Amino acid sequence: QTQRQEEFYPIWDNINLCVNDNNQPYYIKSNPSMYIFASIEDCCMEFFPWSFDECINPNQVEPEPCTNKIGDDQTDFLFYPDWISGSETCLNDGKEEDYMKSD
Repeated sequence: QTQRQEEFYPIWDNINLCVNDNNQPYYIKSNPSMYIFASIEDCCMEFFPWSFDECINPNQVEPEPCTNKIGDDQTDFLFYPDWISGSETCLNDGKEEDYMKSD
């Protein structure tokens, strides 16, 4: 029986992580040389070098949504790119364009 090589690939679902669960989306399966790596270290270094340690040793804690407290009501705001000011940052003030609110 041939042992299968590990296939680590990146996921970006609210967390920067490389996994080998064999549930790659079609775009990853279609471009294995770009997205699939033999080791978690190589995958994490390629896609998440700024959070390498967290990527190779995930703590399994679900990320909490970013929130702003407004009065007694807790309202969640998504981060979006601030292209207007030229600051190359992200904002979460609830003023994102409508097209940014959809999936």
